[in-house]
Amino acid sequence: ENILLQGVACGPTSPMPDIMEGFVRIIMNAKRYVYIETPYFLPTGVIRFAILSAAMAGVDVRLLVPRYGDTWLIEWASRSYLREMAEAGVTVMLYDKAFLHSKIMVSDDNICTCGSTNMDFRSFEDNFESNVFIYDKSTSERLRDIYLEDEKHATALTDLPERMKPSLSVRLWESLTRLLSPLL
Repeated sequence: ENILLQGVACGPTSPMPDIMEGFVRIIMNAKRYVYIETPYFLPTGVIRFAILSAAMAGVDVRLLVPRYGDTWLIEWASRSYLREMAEAGVTVMLYDKAFLHSKIMVSDDNICTCGSTNMDFRSFEDNFESNVFIYDKSTSERLRDIYLEDEKHATALTDLPERMKPSLSVRLWESLTRLLSPLL
């Protein structure tokens, strides 16, 4: 079986943010669904816009992140982004089993990507990263099934009232850490 793969590497010396552009293309071209697993969710404005636009267009957008991060500051900084996604119709799931370090995206059973790139500023703008984009139905279906299996071990963000409707002091702390997110 022939499979079309596209290896993409980029970093701070790259003339274009090719991996981020690939992510945006997958999200914006999704017709039925796009599923994303990432250990860190501090999206750039472009990624944020793409995800919110897809969700508002009726695409089944799902985001799976660890319930408890390995860095408290990043975990707090991501909370308001996650809540914003859930309020816009993205299904945000918090992985309970362990720390989730998977970095995958799959869309419409025909394209997927995996690699070293997190869904955060640092990966898109500061780090040297490498991903493979796979244009294949059977590989995409297998990655979709991996996502759906991982989702079975997660709690919906909307099922956690303390995360969806935090107190004023918590929202202030989230806002402060969110301001720092481009530096994290």
